[in-house]
Amino acid sequence: GTVKVDDTEKIENYYTMAENAYESNNTSEAENYCNKIIEIEPKYYKAWLLKGRCAGWQSTLSNIRIDESINCFTRAIENSPEAEKENIKKIVSKEVGSLLIAILRLSANRFGSYPTSKNADEVLVNLNRLKLVYLGLLTKHGISAEGFNENAGMIVNKGAVDGWHKVYNDFKSKH
Repeated sequence: GTVKVDDTEKIENYYTMAENAYESNNTSEAENYCNKIIEIEPKYYKAWLLKGRCAGWQSTLSNIRIDESINCFTRAIENSPEAEKENIKKIVSKEVGSLLIAILRLSANRFGSYPTSKNADEVLVNLNRLKLVYLGLLTKHGISAEGFNENAGMIVNKGAVDGWHKVYNDFKSKH
């Protein structure tokens, strides 16, 4: 027969190290520990959840990792015990909302500081992409997108106003 090795202690140690790294804002290291856990136990939902957070918070405007993050969150939901599913969905909804708003804020702030048509287009592209991510999550897992539109609207508006002030002040100082 086959021998099944009990890796529970190893997994728990890796998970503790991953949590500690995440809490210290070392998302790259935390993600590496999550990957080690997933290699040992591919259905360990807590590692998928934390890996999703890590991937998302490592996003930059040149490397938005939200799709990877959503895939990890989906795995976390699918592999969580039935008794935990609703709680995991709530955690995922809040985390995805925070990630999407942070990414949108980066785009809007860039436009506010450098109001070019390219940066304006980037804000709109990211807004539409992020709305689609939320809609996909909502459809697939019944996760709510509460407050996203309002927050996104305020962020885009602030970026537009900041950009207008920048252009106006630059114009005013030259004339």
